[in-house]
Amino acid sequence: MARLAWIIGFTVLAAAAHADGYDDFSAGIDANNRGAASVAAMHFSRAITAGDLPASYLPAAFIGRARAELRQEQCADAVRDLDAAIARKPDFADAFSLRAEAHVCLGQDDAALADADAAVRVRPAAGYLFTRSRLNWNHGAFAEAHADAVAAATRDPGNAYFRLWSAVTAAAFERPHTVTSGGTATIGDWPGPLLDLFGGRLAPDAVWQAAANDKGRICEADFYIGAWNQSQGRPALAKNLYARAAATCPHNFIAFDAARRALKRLE
Repeated sequence: MARLAWIIGFTVLAAAAHADGYDDFSAGIDANNRGAASVAAMHFSRAITAGDLPASYLPAAFIGRARAELRQEQCADAVRDLDAAIARKPDFADAFSLRAEAHVCLGQDDAALADADAAVRVRPAAGYLFTRSRLNWNHGAFAEAHADAVAAATRDPGNAYFRLWSAVTAAAFERPHTVTSGGTATIGDWPGPLLDLFGGRLAPDAVWQAAANDKGRICEADFYIGAWNQSQGRPALAKNLYARAAATCPHNFIAFDAARRALKRLE
């Protein structure tokens, strides 16, 4: 009886120990979803080093920690974790796409575009096409950027930001493009006013009014209205707006890097 109690007790302890890695893995996901990057990184680190997380979970744990590191601009650490994720799962499209963002953070544009290409080869989903479109736009490859943007918007027509980016890339090389409003990727009615600007249904002043008192919207308005002004033949005004977006946008916003690239092309 005593031996049976010992066996039962050992089994319970072993199960509890095995749960530690998974509990931290789950807590890391929750922290990332809440935007608590440092907490997420801590939990994923514990999950990775616990020694009891199933091997099939490790690629996701590495990408989870990399996402938290990128939010803290720990870009080299993110690349290392994404290398580890891809080594364990060579067809991990999410890891290739996120590593592209980490390379952008490090100023390694060629490596970023190579990773974006790899993600699309593995799975040509809308999000991966959108990432590659932005990176081609950074390089000044506007036709390629537009083709990917249109493909992304076609695959996910409810995403308003994909349609908005299609308009930006079309304007970059003066290609006619129809822009519709609405979509599911919005906060309230945003970025509907930006879509309406590119579609000729709204003036910039009305967009500014819709963005008022919201730092994120103001940042995006600076960049997108800048791009619209550039397409209308007003590069000086565009340059001022790009400069303001580059100075005030949160660094994890698409508009931040896009504004910096656009500004450099006008200098």
